[in-house]
Amino acid sequence: MQGSTFVLRSSSFVPRSSFFVPWIVKMDLLFNALKGQVNSLNLILVTALLSFLFYKLNRRRTGMVLAVFGFAFFFLFSTSYLPKYLIKRMESKYPPFNADHYALIDGTVYIHVLGAGYTFDERLPASGQLSPTGLSRLSEAIRIFNLFDNSILVVSGNIASGHVSLANVARKASIDLGVDSTRIVMLEDPSTTHEEAEALARRFGSTSSLIVVTDAVHMPRAIGFFSDLGIEAYPAPTNYLIKEDTNPFAFHWMPHTGNFVLMDRVWREVFGEVKGWFL
Repeated sequence: MQGSTFVLRSSSFVPRSSFFVPWIVKMDLLFNALKGQVNSLNLILVTALLSFLFYKLNRRRTGMVLAVFGFAFFFLFSTSYLPKYLIKRMESKYPPFNADHYALIDGTVYIHVLGAGYTFDERLPASGQLSPTGLSRLSEAIRIFNLFDNSILVVSGNIASGHVSLANVARKASIDLGVDSTRIVMLEDPSTTHEEAEALARRFGSTSSLIVVTDAVHMPRAIGFFSDLGIEAYPAPTNYLIKEDTNPFAFHWMPHTGNFVLMDRVWREVFGEVKGWFL
């Protein structure tokens, strides 16, 4: 809102030499570099490699212990027990957005759909350029958008492909899916969830009615970012990785590559929490 007293704290100091770069900036770069390397497969490979090296160095007992850990990691990460248990705990923190929430919301409602990647390909419609995760989030945001007569759809994301921003692609996709263009706001600078929360706070303050749409597994961390800025947001989780099946597949104990993918989502969220704690 224009009259909001919400203030973001930021530093105006820009170092001229990398030698004087604050440690927090260096830590941020380190975390970003490690982000794509922390996953289940790499952990198993590193454990196996260390086991082999210790065995060759006649540290056979240590090598055998590491080999046992490697097999244990493989079983835990490749079968569904641990990944699904952890994902389900994370996804169950907030329920899906439904009619029970409507009575709590009044005035102008801002529905912020968090960005999730895109590929700028002019051959495709805007919805086809969004990642599957991004399109899933946008569809849930539009569903909620249609429930309110006074809603504003907020799309965010910077330029990561081609010469247009993710926010711009999401806006075009929203218009193609029937959203009134005059009720869409773009935030074209953010590249992370934290930056999306900051950009929204700068634009609308902390007193507006806000609904945040993102993956159910990512929602706890996302809500934390908005809460840290003094924004009380209503969660609207979507894109559930674990869905209850009335006829579950019997061979859930068998190793499967899909379980590695689930576990890597857990690593990503845990890694983000650790980064937030340090920085």
